[in-house]
Amino acid sequence: NNPDMEESDMIGIFVIANDKEFHHFVVKSVVPQSLAAKKDIGVGDVIESENDISVPKLTMNDIYRFSRQPKMLRLTLLRNNKKLKRKLKLKPLI
Repeated sequence: NNPDMEESDMIGIFVIANDKEFHHFVVKSVVPQSLAAKKDIGVGDVIESENDISVPKLTMNDIYRFSRQPKMLRLTLLRNNKKLKRKLKLKPLI
């Protein structure tokens, strides 16, 4: 019963959901030279919202779906108790 659920996406990050309800999303790793790396998204950043939808309303399936469609994605992250806003234009990495 490992509560971690891992996903990768067009942004270039691996995200884990590490609580029982899978509503706490943390960046586990960042692909070098990826969009995430270029936009200063780092390991340990906590996703607070995607496209203005707060995390308690999101599931891992939502994270998966939002991050795999070529479009603009707005992320709000938490790093060291500071909120960071990132706007990303998603496109395939390959």
